[in-house]
Amino acid sequence: MADPQNFSSYEGIASGTGITHIEIPLVTSTAYGQFVLDPPGSIWTVQWALLVALSLLLLPKALSSIGLLISKDAKDNCKRATPVPYLIPIIGNLWMFLYDPQELIGLIAQRFGKSGIFSLNLLTREVYIVAGAEYLNAIWKDTKKVMMSHDALNLSLSNMFALPKKDMPFFWSDRTGSSHDPHTQSPPRAADQRVAYLMLKTSAEYLSRGNLAATAERYQIAMKNQLSDVPIQGEWVEMDDLFDFARRLVANATCESILGSTFLTQFPDFVDNFYVYNSRIRRLLQGWPRFLIPRAWQARKRCIEIMGQWRKTLNVHDFDGSPMMLKRWSIFAKWNISDEAIASQDLGILWGTYSNAVILTFWLCWHALQDRKLLAAATAEIDECWREEADGNLVLDATKLTSQPLLQSMHAEALRKYVAVYIARTTEYGETQVLDYRIPKNKFLVINSAIAHHDERNWNLGPKGEYPVDKFWGERFLTRSPGVSDGGSGMDDRAKPVYSMSQYKGAWVPFGGGIHQCPARHWVKTKMLVSLAMITGTFEIELLNRKEDLKVDLAKYGLGALNPGEKAPFRIRRKSAPV
Repeated sequence: MADPQNFSSYEGIASGTGITHIEIPLVTSTAYGQFVLDPPGSIWTVQWALLVALSLLLLPKALSSIGLLISKDAKDNCKRATPVPYLIPIIGNLWMFLYDPQELIGLIAQRFGKSGIFSLNLLTREVYIVAGAEYLNAIWKDTKKVMMSHDALNLSLSNMFALPKKDMPFFWSDRTGSSHDPHTQSPPRAADQRVAYLMLKTSAEYLSRGNLAATAERYQIAMKNQLSDVPIQGEWVEMDDLFDFARRLVANATCESILGSTFLTQFPDFVDNFYVYNSRIRRLLQGWPRFLIPRAWQARKRCIEIMGQWRKTLNVHDFDGSPMMLKRWSIFAKWNISDEAIASQDLGILWGTYSNAVILTFWLCWHALQDRKLLAAATAEIDECWREEADGNLVLDATKLTSQPLLQSMHAEALRKYVAVYIARTTEYGETQVLDYRIPKNKFLVINSAIAHHDERNWNLGPKGEYPVDKFWGERFLTRSPGVSDGGSGMDDRAKPVYSMSQYKGAWVPFGGGIHQCPARHWVKTKMLVSLAMITGTFEIELLNRKEDLKVDLAKYGLGALNPGEKAPFRIRRKSAPV
């Protein structure tokens, strides 16, 4: 069984399992034992009965292993995807894919290496796992043949966000893709009825660089309000869990900046319900029935009810949230969908702008507080970004903040270590070639960011290899002049480090890649760094249990940022002169 706290460990992760130690010769050769012909009913009969049973059990493995020997495409010498062995017919690799994905990854890496394209048998469907920076970069470039998966999108709309069945045909019938130009082979569809393209375009318009400054300003005001409301003054106060503290601050500030200043006053139970819903969202995606996960179903239902009630009672003329919401509603007005579907879509956009940043802000704060040298260096960069307004108030220059080298590296490292997301693509309209592999038409491709993020071949491990991929190292994405590096968290006075992503193309993929990257990526970065700056600028915080690392909760594996798996007790007091 894989170590549940070390989802980055590939080597040996599958050792000890029946799959890795059962070999085909056990059922195809007699060199492993002598069978003596005895009268019927003797031990001979039992031995052969067991042999036949074992042969039937291992037949799927034998067939899938034989596929390894014939994985060349005869017509052009391209390889076909390498089949991953399985034991149980029909079910194939499904159980491990759904419920033990880390061990499945470890099995693939141990047996076949960490680079290539591998096929999984999931019931009646073949799914391809793509690993290796070179293959990911090839997929990002192939925008005409490798598209976003409509099936994955529709599954998430249905299971994660409870899209009503009556509205599914409208969403599922759009096969035009998310690019500006509809796919040439897709059924015709009016420009104002394109689902994926319009939603991604709108998100990019308001959460990317163009309008990001206004969004960041609203968030900074909202966070300042939240910090002012915390009932902590100059005396030390001990608290149980830094994650719960940071989560509420970031969640409340996000709701205020996106949904307006009155939203939480009107619906004070939203943040807690959203937390329950988001913590169990993988089980919802997998289609678990209500009676098995009643709290998750109830929390999702309540969140959607709140989104619907809020929109119906909102006075748009007084709305002080993100104009992105108004733009989306103007698009929905042209679609023949129900109010419940709109509420489902609103929950979806909030999940995309909210869930990962809340968790990642905690990890960023925790690692800064855990390493005093790192916190001091980060604070020095933050201090350069405060500016005084005409009224005497200090505000953060978010553009400058998100350009600071160490802060950018810390942000990137938090996503590298704590994001495990499945990125779905499809060859819906034709076969394609990905380097030396041929992918047939209408195949489902999955990229697991954790494979790339924890492949030590891709990463700077420090001057002496002292920062392996399973450790957080805030300077992993910094480069210095040759011979100028202290390998630790302190800044070197001889040369200011430079933040660089150029060497990590295809290796750092928390938001996907190519033209289909998550449009909220700039917003997530801004929110994380603004939150870190304002929380540490307002409060003095000390961790009470200075562990090297925290356990990780894998319940959301495959859907983004991972929650901590244990509490982080701390003490806190308000600074006498907060910035």
